[in-house]
Amino acid sequence: MLPELKKSETISTKTMGHVDVDALLREDIENESKGIPLRIGYGFDVNYGLKDGTWENYGSWRIWSLKIVSSGAFSLSFVFDDLYLAPGAQLNIFNSEGSMVFGPSVDDR
Repeated sequence: MLPELKKSETISTKTMGHVDVDALLREDIENESKGIPLRIGYGFDVNYGLKDGTWENYGSWRIWSLKIVSSGAFSLSFVFDDLYLAPGAQLNIFNSEGSMVFGPSVDDR
């Protein structure tokens, strides 16, 4: 079972650039008239690794955390390249309130 995670003020944070949704929507309207398909998001290319996050111990667990912030964004999605998880490790993505979690079920481990 996953440990109860505390909300730590010490978690490393990375801030993406501001997303000007109105400007993107105006651009989409112009592009649509040119036959260009609508976009499904706006991407930021980053290269984050273990050194960019915060490690904390929770009983027998070691948990690495990194908070991602993007002002103006409606939602965040992540694409991972060259991701390696050690046997028994799992990746979970939480919202800041801890009310949503994406990742494998604890029963699947």
